[in-house]
Amino acid sequence: MNNKRAGLAGEERLLDTIHSAGLPQGSKVLWDIGLPMPFGAFIQLDTILIMPSGVFIFEAKQIGGRLRFTQGPAELQKVENGLVTQSMDCPVAQFRDQQESLGNWLQMQQLNVPVGGAVVLTANPIVEQIQTGLPVIRLRELRSLIRLHAGKPTIWTADEILEIAGRIGESHTPYLPFPYCDFAQIDRRDLYWGPICICTGWLDKASERIWTCPLCGLEKEAPYRETILDWLLLRSRTITPRQCRELFLLSSSSSPQRILSEFPLRKVGKGRSVRHVLDYPQALRFLHDMQQLVLSTR
Repeated sequence: MNNKRAGLAGEERLLDTIHSAGLPQGSKVLWDIGLPMPFGAFIQLDTILIMPSGVFIFEAKQIGGRLRFTQGPAELQKVENGLVTQSMDCPVAQFRDQQESLGNWLQMQQLNVPVGGAVVLTANPIVEQIQTGLPVIRLRELRSLIRLHAGKPTIWTADEILEIAGRIGESHTPYLPFPYCDFAQIDRRDLYWGPICICTGWLDKASERIWTCPLCGLEKEAPYRETILDWLLLRSRTITPRQCRELFLLSSSSSPQRILSEFPLRKVGKGRSVRHVLDYPQALRFLHDMQQLVLSTR
């Protein structure tokens, strides 16, 4: 969560700087864009800037301290007192992949234009070592870079920029890394799927409505919503009545149907093959509301 908050803060600083750079009339700024590519590929872009002189992407990296870019393998290292304390994938490699992918996407739209941009270090760190020519700048250099490109020859009118931005917006697909076990390659057998307490202890069923935590002594009414939400986000987009009954140690065969009916799930199959499916792209509002509810109870 700390990394996520830091990343969002970096993206906000990036957007604020872009908007304060004095963009040419008709320019469009798009952020947090996901574009599907052929063969199931997907690209996620922090920021796309469309100006009369071209298309640019900027990848925000909120990393402070002393940094070192290395080659073979390409890495970004964090250095303290001369020692490498953290190694991470090189953001330049990520940027170049995004740059090429967006260029290919534009070509599919019959727009054969180069894509410029850079990795923007939004925390203004000390860069100890970097190869000449890498597309990496500090946040304070961004305005100058934008103004440099703003002064170049115009290739698009304001109407054409509006059309390109519209095409990107129509193709934008929210990035949903669910079920997360697949995304993070986590073995489902390593996780406990029953109800859990706010102290992370496993809840024991005391009665049909009350569950208790043997670690902290908390008593809680049937934690159906939190547990089902964890299942749908982490384990699978489908759940069967039998799995629901096993999760909550239910004795009645009708109880799973009642519990699952509270969720916007699509019922598929008949008889013993029935399963309930959550369509992730159509469930953003549901997931947001459910997370707020769960956070307030946990």
